[in-house]
Amino acid sequence: MDSINNKKYPDLKKIFVENKSDKEPESPEEEINKYIFKHPEIDHIKISVKNGSNLEELKLKIYDEINSPKKIITPMDKVKKRNITYGARYNHSLDENIKTISLILLGNSGVGKTNFMMRYIMNEFNPRFLSTQGIENIKILLEIKDENNNIIKYILKIYDTAGQERFRCLTQSYYKKADGVLLMFDVNDIDTFEDVNVWMTEIKKFNDDYNENKNENNLVIYLLGNKVDYLNNDEEEIGDTKKGNDKKPVTKKEKELLKNNLGFPYYEISNQWNLNIDEVIARIILDCAKRVNNKKDKGTKQIKKALKKKKKCC
Repeated sequence: MDSINNKKYPDLKKIFVENKSDKEPESPEEEINKYIFKHPEIDHIKISVKNGSNLEELKLKIYDEINSPKKIITPMDKVKKRNITYGARYNHSLDENIKTISLILLGNSGVGKTNFMMRYIMNEFNPRFLSTQGIENIKILLEIKDENNNIIKYILKIYDTAGQERFRCLTQSYYKKADGVLLMFDVNDIDTFEDVNVWMTEIKKFNDDYNENKNENNLVIYLLGNKVDYLNNDEEEIGDTKKGNDKKPVTKKEKELLKNNLGFPYYEISNQWNLNIDEVIARIILDCAKRVNNKKDKGTKQIKKALKKKKKCC
């Protein structure tokens, strides 16, 4: 516990996890109790991976400590995935009459956009860096329950974009298609956090529906802080230099300030732990569905109104 660098991670909360509680403890209980008494700021929980005891309780503790949206998140049982097609090579289209929700993933290269998408689609995680070349996309058939528990089908399109500068002009053409944006940064890398404002400038420039007044037809934007599972505590200090990752993490105060300035929902996630992935996507899907329905209803009314005028003048 003492080896964790609290100066680098001032907001870090420690949890003392005692595994193999199904067996007799190797360390005397008295020593453990003394340590817990000496460090009241550290949460203590006994678990057993073998028989699964207290694993859910541990998960909830972790959720609480990383600003989980579990208390306000929309229940996931409202959104069900049914059919998935991946990439341009699968061109068999779903029903064209079904309303479409388009999401675009934005953020610097390496923040975890591709792994985020793969977690949601196939519940897979690749620890290696996955570089997207241009645009990757998937189609998912969704069944969403409305307020009256009626099931309505939608097609969800997710566009995973490249974060590198050379692909920006290609990415920009997809901004106009988006109903929702998942704007991601790495909580351990202040540079990716500061570039959120650069991405916001592009969104404002290329998406006609973006409106700072946040009307009902407005583009839905969620801000995501990824890699909350990562702790860089394996660096060696040699004099005034440090061997290892020298990226500066984002402080809680900085995140709160950005969240308040932009006014968007903010959630912290982990692709590696599969933390808050399904919950966040379920919530933005429901917000986008309202927007899509409102746009469609408004468009239908305008067409009917135009036809009515045409009849009168003829």
